[in-house]
Amino acid sequence: NHCSREGARVMRVAILNHDPAGEGGDQVALDYLIPALRRLKIEVEHVWGGGLAGKLARFDLAHVYHINCCHCQVNFDAIAKVCLPYVVTPIFYPEIHEAPRDRQTAWLANARAVMPFSRAEMIELVCELGRQFNFWIIPNGTDPKFHSEPSVDRVGVCSEDWNGTKFTDKIQAACDELLTPFTRIEKTPHEEMPATLRKFRAYASASQSDRMSLSIGEALCSGCRVLSSTANRGNEWYPGVRTIDPLAPHSVWMERIMDLCRAPEWDWRPNVAARELTWDLVAKQVEEVYCQAMR
Repeated sequence: NHCSREGARVMRVAILNHDPAGEGGDQVALDYLIPALRRLKIEVEHVWGGGLAGKLARFDLAHVYHINCCHCQVNFDAIAKVCLPYVVTPIFYPEIHEAPRDRQTAWLANARAVMPFSRAEMIELVCELGRQFNFWIIPNGTDPKFHSEPSVDRVGVCSEDWNGTKFTDKIQAACDELLTPFTRIEKTPHEEMPATLRKFRAYASASQSDRMSLSIGEALCSGCRVLSSTANRGNEWYPGVRTIDPLAPHSVWMERIMDLCRAPEWDWRPNVAARELTWDLVAKQVEEVYCQAMR
């Protein structure tokens, strides 16, 4: 990697998040990012559980995910105990206050770098926490196994949901009235998602809060027409992507879903842009942050 020298020891980085979970975008992201970083010869490991400070003693740098949630305190306490330099991917939700705002501010102020997924998330951090930090904007990635072109055999609209938290009932109601097939994707193993998304003409999102939705990026890569929620802060990475206010009335959802499915022409620039954001590209940007943090 570009911050090492001939004969230098490999950089050792501890990823700190919550305990590994079976679902959730942050876990999926780590499942891809960690191997991509290892391909760059960085020694990186997701570390959690009891005796955390002791486990961190053998690392050069910590990379912390999340600042809002109740589990964050344990991670930052362990880092402080061993005086380990750290960088943060904040995944900042303005509506979540499990950790006090002043504590979140202190965590970011002491970080060597803060890596929001988008400019929109960066602006929210400044507005909510009241100060600037050492920002490096780095997007979520996608895996090339999702790459696929549109095809005439695709039908219907799909959307991912998780225990009703993505408000897909709004999409289903519009599709039902338009007699358009709708599929709610729930608990599908991530390795099956490329084949699943390739079945559908379109993907829609009614999420009311997303940093940079992995499913939006993956649907774009898969050759779907995409209608993204305006609450997805990562939309800025896909110039020209169609969006809708998730709180829009049913009549607007009807109109936009009809356009999504039946418009004779479509702007595919967002799909092309999404395919460029691979996890290997993201890993190279993260590696640069690590190098700067260790100087």
